[in-house]
Amino acid sequence: MAQLFSLGGFERMDTKYYTVAEAQRILHAPKIEHTATTVIAAHSLMQVCEHDITVTIDDMLRCLDYGGTIATVGARCLYVRTGRDGHGWTSGPPKGKTYVTDRADWERYLHEHCQKPAA
Repeated sequence: MAQLFSLGGFERMDTKYYTVAEAQRILHAPKIEHTATTVIAAHSLMQVCEHDITVTIDDMLRCLDYGGTIATVGARCLYVRTGRDGHGWTSGPPKGKTYVTDRADWERYLHEHCQKPAA
């Protein structure tokens, strides 16, 4: 779990990330709050989203609900997982474009381009 510590009057985050389960619990809380905790939780999922199947598309879409930095992180995870627009771990969107952070747009894209696994 991430910890704050004081350094000469300034607070700084250490480099620890949350586990996937901790990050999911934080991000799926009923109340959407922009805090250092939620930002670190989103980044914790991004660190492992490419290979850890316990990070779900629902987790990534939930990040979009937050807007701002957390939505950008969620979009990045979705690009990595889906390969949409040729993105993945590229250094950023193509010149003149931005990452899509609109949940409805992503849901439409996922419905049209990605198969759900059989139950």
